[in-house]
Amino acid sequence: MRKIIASILTAVLLISANLSPVSAASLQIYGETKMNLWDLYLTENNKATPDAISTATIDAVSQATYNPYDNKPVNIETGVDLGLIADSKILKAYGIQNEMVDRILSIWETGYRIPVLGTNGTETNPLTKNVVRYTADDKTTYDFSYEEAVNAASDQEKFSWKEFAEQSSKEDSTVPPYKVKFLLDNGDFGKRTLISSKTGMEPPLLSIDREFSDHEENLGRMMKLNFENDSDWANAVYGIKVNESGLLQGNMELGSYSDHNGDTSFLKGQDAPDKTQLLIRLSQKFRLGENKLTFMAHGYQDAEFTINLDGNQERYPWIVTFRGVNADNNDDPLTADSIVKQGDVLRVDAVGSGFSGKYDGLYIDGKPLPKENISTAIHTAYYEYLNSGKTLQVYTDQLTEGIHELHLTKRGYNDLMYFFTVNAQGKKTVPELTAVGEKIQVGGTTTEGGSVKGTPVVLKAKDGSELKDWFDGIRKILYINDSTGTVNQISLPSSIAYDDAGKTVTIDGGSMAYWNAAGSHTIVIRSNDYQELRIQVKRVTAMPAAASVVYREADGAVVVSADSSYISSDNIQTVVINGISFPGSTFELIKSYPTYAMTIPSEYFDAGTTVPIKILTKNYSDLTATISIPETHVKRKAAPEAAVTENRILNSGGTILLNFPDDPDWRAAIQTVVLRNSSNSDTNMTSKMTAEPGKLTLGPTSYQTVGNYTLMITASGYQPLKLPVEIVAPVPGVVSYELQPDGSVSVVVAGSSNSYISKVSVFLDGQAVAADQITKGTTSFALSASCFPETRAYHLLITADGYADTILNLVTDVAEPPSLRVEGQYDTEKKSITVFFDEDASWREAVTGAELLRSSGTATTVSVADKSKSGEITLSISGYLYQDNYTLKLSAPGYRKAMLTVKILSVPPSGVAYELLSADGELETNVQLANSGYAGALTKIKMGNQTLTRGTDFTVTTSGYNYFATIPGGLPQAETEATLYADNYANKTILFTDKAQPPTASLPSEIGKEAVLTVTSGDSEWALAVTGITIGSSVTSGTTFGKDKLTVNEGTLTIPADKMKNAYLSSGTEKVIKVTADGYRTLVFRNLTIYDKLSSVYPQTTEWIDGNLHINLTDTSTSYSYYSVNKVYLDGTNITSSVQTPKSSNAYRLVIPKDQFEELTGTVSIRITGSTSSALPELVISVDLP
Repeated sequence: MRKIIASILTAVLLISANLSPVSAASLQIYGETKMNLWDLYLTENNKATPDAISTATIDAVSQATYNPYDNKPVNIETGVDLGLIADSKILKAYGIQNEMVDRILSIWETGYRIPVLGTNGTETNPLTKNVVRYTADDKTTYDFSYEEAVNAASDQEKFSWKEFAEQSSKEDSTVPPYKVKFLLDNGDFGKRTLISSKTGMEPPLLSIDREFSDHEENLGRMMKLNFENDSDWANAVYGIKVNESGLLQGNMELGSYSDHNGDTSFLKGQDAPDKTQLLIRLSQKFRLGENKLTFMAHGYQDAEFTINLDGNQERYPWIVTFRGVNADNNDDPLTADSIVKQGDVLRVDAVGSGFSGKYDGLYIDGKPLPKENISTAIHTAYYEYLNSGKTLQVYTDQLTEGIHELHLTKRGYNDLMYFFTVNAQGKKTVPELTAVGEKIQVGGTTTEGGSVKGTPVVLKAKDGSELKDWFDGIRKILYINDSTGTVNQISLPSSIAYDDAGKTVTIDGGSMAYWNAAGSHTIVIRSNDYQELRIQVKRVTAMPAAASVVYREADGAVVVSADSSYISSDNIQTVVINGISFPGSTFELIKSYPTYAMTIPSEYFDAGTTVPIKILTKNYSDLTATISIPETHVKRKAAPEAAVTENRILNSGGTILLNFPDDPDWRAAIQTVVLRNSSNSDTNMTSKMTAEPGKLTLGPTSYQTVGNYTLMITASGYQPLKLPVEIVAPVPGVVSYELQPDGSVSVVVAGSSNSYISKVSVFLDGQAVAADQITKGTTSFALSASCFPETRAYHLLITADGYADTILNLVTDVAEPPSLRVEGQYDTEKKSITVFFDEDASWREAVTGAELLRSSGTATTVSVADKSKSGEITLSISGYLYQDNYTLKLSAPGYRKAMLTVKILSVPPSGVAYELLSADGELETNVQLANSGYAGALTKIKMGNQTLTRGTDFTVTTSGYNYFATIPGGLPQAETEATLYADNYANKTILFTDKAQPPTASLPSEIGKEAVLTVTSGDSEWALAVTGITIGSSVTSGTTFGKDKLTVNEGTLTIPADKMKNAYLSSGTEKVIKVTADGYRTLVFRNLTIYDKLSSVYPQTTEWIDGNLHINLTDTSTSYSYYSVNKVYLDGTNITSSVQTPKSSNAYRLVIPKDQFEELTGTVSIRITGSTSSALPELVISVDLP
């Protein structure tokens, strides 16, 4: 035996075996999933890629959508070629895996993931599998249910798909959907493909309601379409297209015509749709002339309707006409054949007063262009708006040669797409230009620096032969700040000048703020017939007049002098000495008016040499000088080698002790002592220094910020002494330890938090403890028992980044306490705990205290109440208990702490009760469990001497607000004690008392929610004892009709029709009717169907007219109603697509055409099922053929 579907889905090689490579046979699975409405629209209309939507396009639509109501998920019928799934599984099995393979398999196995707009999240909707289609080599198709394929099995040694499919299709009436979207090999669903014309029902005939549409207040604004009041079709409509390129949106607000509202109330938006009338707002998605509306509905052929908006623009002032042209080619219209020179400006004009200006999204080749930003103007390098946004200019300077797509989106309008080809041939090369910088003179050396901010930028040509021609063609200059991306446009032609003699072009931004900013900038110049020029310019602050680099003979240092802005740690970045680079922070800065200087000390230079020096800065040009070092140059002496005794110093009250080989001259020459942080800020410690031979003491520290510092001591004639030190915080609190029963040690740090514990490292007797031997909590950590192989004293060093070290001496050589235990259960209401142990009088008398800790570490107040009894100690609880595992600890000097885990249980809910039932002749006990938590936790029930297990001996229902256990069978005796066992709850014991069994009773063959209900039995004594009848969806809920609403006649109970109607019961399947009576078990009827109307309200009379059979399905219980038909079967054959369903135009008759009766004789059976939206009984009518 082998499962057929398993062969399909899990053993993919079977596909290769049974469907040979030359075979044309295929398998397809049809089902359903959900897709965002926008994505569905794109798959229907995307011109560039007609079978799929690209990721870029989806992203573009997402960015262009205003709110989540634009993208409501709708159901779609789907098709999956099983070969695609098989190929993907084979590829994955052989390690050939990529994003598309993963996506295809994820859709098949898990579902189709779609974005949920407004939440930045996604939802995954299952891909159902309903119908299988097998296409044989000869193109013959066989359809059968997916369930048939799943459950079917074959004993044949040689399995034939064709034979299986042919047989299954004969025995299965399943039919495939009308149109499906196939899963493509890129993981998207493509355009709808016709699968079965039989299942695409005819849509109603659409017509315009002239009375409404031509009314003065609606004319030119709204229209109403009639759809023959076909509610089934109306409920099936999920999308409406206009002109094949637009999608109508739901959530229309009546009386408002702005583009911020939807287009129709017929579709779902933020609000529920109104399917009773088909109203459409004549929005910007329509155009003058003919407009074709296409209505897409599940299970129906597309319905089409064409409306003509006459050429009177005044009647439709909101209609906007869009025109895309090449502005640099005589406004030549943009078409797929347009050739655009690189650099041409494309213009899109929106003509019409209703256009509010500016688009929501602009995309080139699917990639979004920067959104319009007034403050940075980044977008102006790509496009600009004119005429209050009604005119869009798009620049093609940065587009490569080849075909491109310009895609514009705007809420309330159809998407605009323009295709064109860019041609870069004939573009001339830009003259070679360089930016002229400021002249900097230091000593006898003159160098050229950057361009001074606020002054004109001068561009000089290397060869000026074509400079004038290029200059004359300049049409746009962009000035871009490289660090912020901000774009500014240079005014033309007033801000540029050409100098033929000097072969220069000057650009002057005047007094504008952006022109006076320092930093790296890019100038973009676009000139007709030339390639785009991009030149980077460093804009600098003018070099201070006092800037100098000189040798100071007094101490052999080189001093760089300037003003306060230049001499700053933020500005000076790198100092290059004789080709060797040093960070600017290496050298001391002096900033004391009027002296602003940087000193490069003598040890960086050798006597009798010439040294080039360059200073690189953030805001200034490079400062370059060449210094001659005299023969008499002397370097500073090295400071003595020194070390701190402890380099981790407390941030308050800490002392730094420095030892060194004594050098009295150095000690006497000490000038300053500072702590310098990573930002080069100093804390002066000179006044806190005590000097002794070979020793310096610094401190105490005072609220010093925690971190790494450099201790720097300067002495005249000596190089500075620099030593690293770390300023640390004290340990948060007292450190203690606790020996655990399993031999591990818990270390507790009072007042600590995870910020300290998470950084802890431990050294035991000088050896680092491995991380896997340390278990960290919030206020404590534990060392595993393997760290302490011997019972002795241990030396523990605890370190943590940013904190002082801690030393802990712990001893493991202590006496062991007895093992503890508790008896019985403890719940959250208990106020005492008694622990038992094998008597140890010495330990019992030594016990001094107790702790009771939750799993989270929170303590509950507990104390020793009584320790006078042998083998037990009673503890008093004064705090609150919660359902949790608690750790009980008893302390006794000289002993390891005695510990015990005590499970505290929840108290069972107070509403637990039972009801004895007789359901369909079988006895059972229903235990009401009060809430979902208790119902979910229930595992066993002990009844007398028998223990029942959940899932095997009883079931639990937890749907909705129904929480109950059902125990099949009767009680073992008249009174039975039952104990309920539930995880994390204390046991609950209740007493079941048996009752008499009710008589056998019956209900009507059809039950209507507004019809008389009778319960018939032959037992008048029981009937008189009845206290009520409950009708609902389960045995624990529903609407109860009390004794006062019942009529009793001997053994028959009756609920009158008016009482049923006034109760507003719900129709549907799987309903329950329950009859309660004093002294009797409750009588239960399950799996009932309650109908909206009984079959008797429909006449079902037949009449032959012109050979066609007319069946009267008028609802005689009300006016203007009829039986809503879903399916019609003639002698078991589905003929739904061929019949005319009841409607006002045919007097609510079901009309079966005469061609359906050809080749039939005698009496035929007609079975009619009600629509899925109504609960109606099936109608079965026998008709004699004429």
